[in-house]
Amino acid sequence: MTFVLATVYRPPGHHTDFIKEFGDFLSELVLAADKDLVVGDFNIHVDNNKDAFGLAFADILNSIGVRPTHCRNHTLVASGCSFRSQ
Repeated sequence: MTFVLATVYRPPGHHTDFIKEFGDFLSELVLAADKDLVVGDFNIHVDNNKDAFGLAFADILNSIGVRPTHCRNHTLVASGCSFRSQ
């Protein structure tokens, strides 16, 4: 059984490639590990429902079953895990 722990830091600012790159990363991670955990400082304001960048990021999180558990003052705490059996 393989376990992958990944940490991600995205500097503040608008980096248009991040959404695609992060989605690609998660897709590869799902194939590479039985269990995985991704943590990080993404600097994305998902609490602003008018921010297209934040909405796109939230869509990626939702697609892998990660749901925000707390979101206030631009601080997001999200929980989710991926466990697969082979």
